Amino acid sequence: MRNAQQEYLLRGQKQMGPEEQLEYLLILFLCLKVLNVHTTSWTAEVPQTVSALNGSCVVIPCKFNYPDPERNLSDLTGIWQTSNQDHLIYHPDPSKVMEKFRGRTNLVGDLARKNCSLRINHLEEKDNGQFIFRIEIHDFDKYSYKDNVVSIDVQNAPATPMLSVSREVKAGEAVTATCTASHSCPTDLPHLVWSHTGTPIVQSEALPNGQWRVTSNLTFTATPSDHGRHLVCTAQYQHVTSFQQSDIFHVKYPPEIREGSACIAKTTGVACLCTVASEPASEIAWLIPRGTNASSRTERHGSITLGMLLSTQRLTEVTCQASNSQGSSSATFFPPQSDKFQYTSITVVSVLLVAALVILVRLVRRESHDLPVTGKDEADTTIEEPSYNMTARKEEKSIDSGFYVNNEQIYSNIEEIGEDNDVYSCVEDASN
Repeated sequence: MRNAQQEYLLRGQKQMGPEEQLEYLLILFLCLKVLNVHTTSWTAEVPQTVSALNGSCVVIPCKFNYPDPERNLSDLTGIWQTSNQDHLIYHPDPSKVMEKFRGRTNLVGDLARKNCSLRINHLEEKDNGQFIFRIEIHDFDKYSYKDNVVSIDVQNAPATPMLSVSREVKAGEAVTATCTASHSCPTDLPHLVWSHTGTPIVQSEALPNGQWRVTSNLTFTATPSDHGRHLVCTAQYQHVTSFQQSDIFHVKYPPEIREGSACIAKTTGVACLCTVASEPASEIAWLIPRGTNASSRTERHGSITLGMLLSTQRLTEVTCQASNSQGSSSATFFPPQSDKFQYTSITVVSVLLVAALVILVRLVRRESHDLPVTGKDEADTTIEEPSYNMTARKEEKSIDSGFYVNNEQIYSNIEEIGEDNDVYSCVEDASN
């Protein structure tokens, strides 16, 4: 219709003089003005549903429009009411507001900028319902936006926060974990708390449908003690708490030979224990003089690897070598050579196993894991504290696993190693 009117007027303009053309241009301007008034009509933009937390607040985003009055308007009254228009939940005159909403609602939008956003404080479950906006313009018009209904959904529990973090990292690497929580009250942000120390960076942003999102990015350095642990992000609201925990951390790190690893002398030989913490589990090899009669055994339990060596000959020097995909480590022990150590083979084995038991129980208690521990509790021989040298090669750190040791398998697994002219030989795990 608009194009037809323009074409008609322009055709007539070509057939008329200057004064008639000016008159037609004026008519054209008035027609276009009328058409523009009709295109700017009574419209509003509100979300269909706004979710909010019981006890918190909610801000309903709202924009509205009205026909152009061709003059400045200074007296605008914004009103919010139930969808059936029976009750007012906001009015500049509080006496007109229904009792259950009185004193809890206020217009946070600027009507002069056509913003009709409403805030409701101290939400209650009974505040659920459908509402509409109404504008009253002095000396112009008034209108209720009945086709633009917004529903408020008051919930008793917040949504679970979302957490993302890499499941597999290497010790020494920087790790960044992200936790996000949504909310409906921009002045009552949830407080995000981490179970791990680090440097958090928090920011908040507005989302559609009257929602806000707070994000916390935590950066820290992964250590071996993080292996097997959960990273937990807790979102603390004013009245309730919600939490989300991640998958278990998998931290890779090179072997660490733990304190307590050592060798002791027996009547005709040597018994050694090498305790290694690593992820993944380590391979253990023993470096001893070539031609020595000896056997070895390895027990793996989570991040702990126990290497045990029994030799039927006296040794002056024994080296434990541990390696995995992340690196390697070694420790050298010097067994005592004094003849005063007159222990039987089973006594020596029992001493080593009790020592391993004590060491690992201490480590297990530090991590509060209840895993089975079996030692030689029913040995008939009374074991006194032997006087031998222990060589600690690594700083002790917490671990996550217990262990099980079968004494009889260790004791009965002595086998002869082949002889040749080399000074040292490397004894691998005989149990593999």
